[in-house]
Amino acid sequence: MNEFEKSWPISDDIRQFERHAAQGLAIIENQLILPADGRWDVAYGSLVQGGLASTVHAEGDPGTGKTQFGNIVMGEQNRTDIAATDTVETLEGYYRPTDGKLNVGKMHINPNDVRLFLNEISHLRDTGPLHKYWDANEIDINGAIYDLSNASTYLTSNFKDGARSKDLDTALRSRIGVSVLAGDNTSAIAGLIQGKDLGKVKDTVSNVGLLPPSKTRQQIRELLSARYPLGRSSGEYMTNVLSSLNNTGLFVPITLTDSRIGQGWQQAVRAKRLVEGSSQKEVQIKNEDLAIVAALALGSVAVLNNSGNALFQEHTAKLDRLSPIEKAVIARRFIAAVAFKSVIDMGDFKNGDISGMTKFMQKRSYANIPNHDQIDGIIIDQLVNSPKQLPQESSNESRSRFRLRRSSK
Repeated sequence: MNEFEKSWPISDDIRQFERHAAQGLAIIENQLILPADGRWDVAYGSLVQGGLASTVHAEGDPGTGKTQFGNIVMGEQNRTDIAATDTVETLEGYYRPTDGKLNVGKMHINPNDVRLFLNEISHLRDTGPLHKYWDANEIDINGAIYDLSNASTYLTSNFKDGARSKDLDTALRSRIGVSVLAGDNTSAIAGLIQGKDLGKVKDTVSNVGLLPPSKTRQQIRELLSARYPLGRSSGEYMTNVLSSLNNTGLFVPITLTDSRIGQGWQQAVRAKRLVEGSSQKEVQIKNEDLAIVAALALGSVAVLNNSGNALFQEHTAKLDRLSPIEKAVIARRFIAAVAFKSVIDMGDFKNGDISGMTKFMQKRSYANIPNHDQIDGIIIDQLVNSPKQLPQESSNESRSRFRLRRSSK
């Protein structure tokens, strides 16, 4: 156990945990130049909590700091680099049939504090060698059984052409609580989007990990669950946001039973509270926070459908040339606007207006993009002025009808 972990108290005061989480973020910031939008703060907060649903997936191009973040937070000594040739035997170890001796596998497990840091899992599909891990609450490594109930799990992957997490093992996707899109810092356009080089290490230090011990993670989860319950009103709010999002006709429909929604919602709420702090008497999530959390939870689930692509192509005339990062940012900005407008529609946000919506979108976009004023206009126009339902498929007819609607306003 490192010095930072030793400082984590076993305490009934959640504010103590929040102070230590802030200390951990300060250490991370001292070693990495982090984007100011808070995406990695949420990831860190989720890993601090641990547990079966606390799986953080960082995806994006190589060189964007995904592995470096894991080295600092999870501990470089806990990292397992997954290669396409890996098999269950090479990962978990096996007893040789000739003499019965154990061949040690590649997985790095601390028996006193189980945490999984699996690097480069892009090649895994439904038949991947780690598939069984996501269907069970324990794993067998080098002949020993390890409980995952308190484990923190951090995964990294490189996807090309925007394939993203849909290509991951199906069971693994169901376990992801928070997804982080790491920006590409190798091109000028990506540098403009991200603003900072996430992968640049400022100080060379021994990366021993910044997570609390297993017992502390368990207590954090229990205290957060008791202090910040997601009551009936929160569920109704999320239903309203999802309905609003689906009614735009721009995204592939999301079902209310999608397990990723529930996990993302819970993890985003609790991570946000852990990272940003809370007041002593507060027991429910504020309505303003619900909008922020909804934008975070839905960001990795929503995907533009053909009509959505056609709409933005109609206005920007360059969507086919946008990078996957830019497309993801547009999707997140739209989700943020939908979430904010849902708050206004429910009458729970005082003095809500278009300027407030724009500021909220800017804050929750995860990044800025070129021509953001134009894209803000498209999003707000679609939310405020356009019919709720667009044609579900892209065609010359649907696009001409959209032009007709705009010209008749």
